[in-house]
Amino acid sequence: MPPDPTTNPAGTPGASPDIERELPVRSVPVETSWCIHCFRTAAHNWNETGWVQPFKVNCIRDAITSNRCQRCRHARDKCELLYEGIRGHGFELHALLEWVLEFWVNENSGIGQTDDAALVHGIEIVRTVAVAVRALCSALDCLIKSHGKAHNLVGKRGGDAANKASYAQYCSSGRHFLQIPPPLDPHGDGTPHPKCVKFEHCSRQNLRLATNSDTGLPWYLSILSFKRTIEDLIRNEYDHSDTNTVTWYTAMLATFPLTIPEL
Repeated sequence: MPPDPTTNPAGTPGASPDIERELPVRSVPVETSWCIHCFRTAAHNWNETGWVQPFKVNCIRDAITSNRCQRCRHARDKCELLYEGIRGHGFELHALLEWVLEFWVNENSGIGQTDDAALVHGIEIVRTVAVAVRALCSALDCLIKSHGKAHNLVGKRGGDAANKASYAQYCSSGRHFLQIPPPLDPHGDGTPHPKCVKFEHCSRQNLRLATNSDTGLPWYLSILSFKRTIEDLIRNEYDHSDTNTVTWYTAMLATFPLTIPEL
């Protein structure tokens, strides 16, 4: 799952504006294997003032000693990756973030507003997408909390030997029934698959919750709500008489990366 640059919010353990400046040279950002603490920090910090840039998680690990990310090491906090039993949902989040990334394209064909390039799409449109992204991140965080609580991975006894063993058995059983998809076929012209396609493929290679499970259903509903928000935005805010605009959003809607099950 993802990581990227943010500072810890005020009041968060280890919050310090100096952390990012102190990162060792060997430190590498991890795009999709972020820890839960860094994900929550990024979601907390990504408020309206930062919406001119797309959402990213800044979880940075030393390339040699990576048992804890830098933020958790500075905060002396437990560094937990997304729980194995829901790791596929983390990749689903990344697939959706990639799908809407083009709303942050700037006038120089880069990503995010800069001093030299404004965003191509109006700020009100970007805000609408950003609010939808925040809701999606909140839904994933609720899923993390619910899953952790259901398997006794949080709280005073969270992570003790007995609970770890029980959860390992749960994940082992899940992997036994996991239908791993075949590798993505390369394009004939040698071009790579879009990242949203790769992330969706990874989501099916990892464990996910059943659609009808008590903790899984709210997440799937949030994906459906996210998709409808983007569809409504395009329907209501764009000029449907402009051929180029119609071509753009038609292609975008056709490439929604996830298959939403019947709910």
